[in-house]
Amino acid sequence: MKNILALLLFAFALCAASFGQTTAERRQASEIFKQATNDYNRGQYDLAISKYTSYLKIRPNIAAAWYNRGLACYQKGSDFTSGDTKTIQANIDRAVSDFTEAIRLDPSSPDYYTYRGLACSVVFTLDTKKYASLAISDFSEAIRLQPKSSENYRRRGDMYDATFRSELALADYTKSISLNNKNVSAYLGRGKAYSSKQNNKLAKADFETALRLDPQNSMALSLLAAFKVESDSGIKTPGAPGTWKTLSEQGNVYFGRREFDKAIVSFQRAIRLIPKQTKANITSILIMRDRSLLLEKVARSYFAKNDFQNTIDNYASAHSDLINIFLETLGKDPGIRSPILEVQSAAVEGYIGPAIDLAEIGKRGMNTFTIASLTADQKRLFLKMATIKLASATTASKILHLASMIRLSLAKACKAEKFSGCGERSSKNLIPTHTSKSLGFINKAIEFSPFMKILYLQRAEIYRFMGKSDLAQADSLKANQLKDN
Repeated sequence: MKNILALLLFAFALCAASFGQTTAERRQASEIFKQATNDYNRGQYDLAISKYTSYLKIRPNIAAAWYNRGLACYQKGSDFTSGDTKTIQANIDRAVSDFTEAIRLDPSSPDYYTYRGLACSVVFTLDTKKYASLAISDFSEAIRLQPKSSENYRRRGDMYDATFRSELALADYTKSISLNNKNVSAYLGRGKAYSSKQNNKLAKADFETALRLDPQNSMALSLLAAFKVESDSGIKTPGAPGTWKTLSEQGNVYFGRREFDKAIVSFQRAIRLIPKQTKANITSILIMRDRSLLLEKVARSYFAKNDFQNTIDNYASAHSDLINIFLETLGKDPGIRSPILEVQSAAVEGYIGPAIDLAEIGKRGMNTFTIASLTADQKRLFLKMATIKLASATTASKILHLASMIRLSLAKACKAEKFSGCGERSSKNLIPTHTSKSLGFINKAIEFSPFMKILYLQRAEIYRFMGKSDLAQADSLKANQLKDN
């Protein structure tokens, strides 16, 4: 992208004539524009921004100039090593503003939407998910204007994947590949999406295609390595070229395949490649955030194995180093509080604490716990943890049962219009959502433990709530045939 501005010189030349300006003024503007472009292509972004600003004072109605200055700001904002949070955020905000002005002056250019979407993607990774919809909207408009752009479908697919909309992500990756069957990133994205849905055959095929197209691609090598047949004599993780990101992706593949021991080894290898940070700055915080997220993955893997002590230990350490470096940095850069700490603190208070509580519940045994004994945070965690495929049928069934009860209680609250968490959606519209999820959880619990009487009684209650009396009666009869457990 560093040389992309050179391509715009032609567009600039077309716009060189301007009513009301002398030949000398036009020449001066042209020279400033060329100098700014050269500075940009050399990576001198501050100089480029300054010169584009001078040019815009002379010719403020040239969309390409706003776009070019936005690109320079975007480059600065995309470099997390170059400044503190406030500086990064300011550069991205300025880039978005410049791209927006370029769009106002020329709404027909797909590039303007593409790079505003990319700028929103940077803010999305830095702060919260509120910018995801803006990025998706811009990529969608760019696709409308340039429907044969493989990269924009891939970019939108990445945003769908980042916001857990896997079906939409798969559709975009597939479209991207149909437009350019050599798009390595699209194959990797689709392969990971398939893997998350446990469609390992299609995932492997995409990773193999990516590797064939780019034999040195470390991500493809690492992801493919997870599919190699390994002996039962011990845990082996392949020695694929190992950045921590590739090892993390490898761990995700193992986790999706319920090979939790192998997932743990991959995640722990990734952690060893991320040294603890001692300098108090934004770069350290971002690095430590990545490290703590890997520790959370290790904890979730132990939880899936019902190894509750290791679950507790890894959750407890997941954020301690991060919080320490944050507190030290906060005094130097108060601007970090908004984009980083608030999000991280919410993770600590709203997730890590209840996760440790849940592991403690697992250590003591699940039998004494009911929905009434759970805090609101623990209820949310049960819903999250219920999606993890656990190794132990009994523990899995109990967690899924509690999650089903929570969902059914929400559906009943919606029916009685006593649920305050509906947001912009009505209680009536949320009833089928909670009911179907409740039924899905309990069906999975029965799949794990088909002889637990309480599960059939719970499903009968769900069916009665849904008005399916015949199915409710059948489950009640089934429950009566089973012993209490």
